[in-house]
Amino acid sequence: MPEARLPSACARLAAALAGTILGFASGAGNPVAAVPEPIKVRAGAHEGHARLVLEWSEPIAIGSRQHGDQLTLRFARPFAADFSLALNAIGEYLTGLEHDAGGRQVVLRLAPEVSASLEIDDRRVVIVDLRHRIDTSSTVAVRTGILNGLLRIGLDWSEPIDFVAETEGRMLRVRFGGAADIDAAMIAERCRTVLERASASVDGARTELRLILKTGVRAQVSKVGSRQVAIDLPEPPRAPPDPAAPPVVAAQAPHTAQTTAPEAKLTRPAPPNPAPGHARSLTTLSAKALPPEPAASPKPESSGLALEITTAEITDGIALDFVCSRPTAAAVLLRAGYFWSIFATPAAGSDVRLPPLASVAPGWLGPGEQVDAAGGTALRFPLQRPLAARVERAGAHWRVVLGATAAPPEAVRLERLADPLRLRIIGGEAAHLVRLTDPEVGDRLEVWPLLSPGVGQPRSQRLVDLELLETAQGLAWRPLADELHADGVDGAVELL
Repeated sequence: MPEARLPSACARLAAALAGTILGFASGAGNPVAAVPEPIKVRAGAHEGHARLVLEWSEPIAIGSRQHGDQLTLRFARPFAADFSLALNAIGEYLTGLEHDAGGRQVVLRLAPEVSASLEIDDRRVVIVDLRHRIDTSSTVAVRTGILNGLLRIGLDWSEPIDFVAETEGRMLRVRFGGAADIDAAMIAERCRTVLERASASVDGARTELRLILKTGVRAQVSKVGSRQVAIDLPEPPRAPPDPAAPPVVAAQAPHTAQTTAPEAKLTRPAPPNPAPGHARSLTTLSAKALPPEPAASPKPESSGLALEITTAEITDGIALDFVCSRPTAAAVLLRAGYFWSIFATPAAGSDVRLPPLASVAPGWLGPGEQVDAAGGTALRFPLQRPLAARVERAGAHWRVVLGATAAPPEAVRLERLADPLRLRIIGGEAAHLVRLTDPEVGDRLEVWPLLSPGVGQPRSQRLVDLELLETAQGLAWRPLADELHADGVDGAVELL
């Protein structure tokens, strides 16, 4: 009997081994039992487009197919991802997103009139850009050159075009009665001697070109034939040196040389009577000066900052004037029930001393206070009514107009860069960052004060690693990741 059981046991063992070997062989050819690989998902909406990023830890093979409004991405390995935050960030570009848990495929359902493009970086980072389709028959040809001593920008359309030109301060807006793509970056580069920045956008069947002129520049827009529009720009006038003016700091020369430019309409108000409801002188903020040098040596310019604050009631609200002792970059924002004004520290080691701030505008703002800030001076005042802000500057004089409504600031350009993935904010000035903590909500904020007036962030924008805050002047953001790092490079800040 034992001899009869032995072959049966051997048979069962052989069958088990055969099954195991077949199982391994089957698994090697069809990895359906593999554990899904977790991947990082980031998304954000930018000016004119949105971006979805899927980041793998190792190189991945990918296939894509688009049929109608459906974009399908299929990967060589199964993956696990959370797309909920992505949908919140770029929901206006999608009507749906499908991904089976543990699967290898994701399906994007595009919103009407949205197009998608795909890019692979480093063989492991999948970038999907989503844009609203622009129904244009052609691209506007841009030409630049010198004509009769003027720098001319020529815009050649493919068909007859009408336009309306408007000037507000240093902002020139040219609105065209047709939709087309205008290369604003080319205009800004070729005309950098007379322009601070240029941007263009398409809204339905209309195109708008926006030019920020340098101080003292006046533009003339004319039609040359039925399909051509010319913008003539003279070189900015050179203001004669003022012997009574203090020496200009070299790093601020591009912004301080034109202190007598036409923006001087923001003249400092005359000292008023302190009766309620009228303009009033409020307080003077002084900083410690450098110790005096020996008599035989020339005395250097003080690194301190003197700032006088006055108010004046105007027809559409109230004007809050910050008169600085020198041109100083500033940021202005309204947040969590407070009005914030933030100034870049004029020099390393400056010790700005502020007396207690009285109520600067009863019925508009409450008593102010200084908030600890690294790299600058931050003041905040509680709002006593809903307000919007508009900012102007003439030389060293900042004016903030507070009222029920205000025109939005000119937006800076945002760029997404790869290798490594980072966001570039182009402000056109050397970056001087101010870091502080909002005592009202406890958020850590980073602020980039700017010298160019009326340049900021028109609306808040939540990205993957940070939130860009709405500002009336300058830029500010709230980091959402502890490891977010800011670097200043060539008139921009890169966040990575």
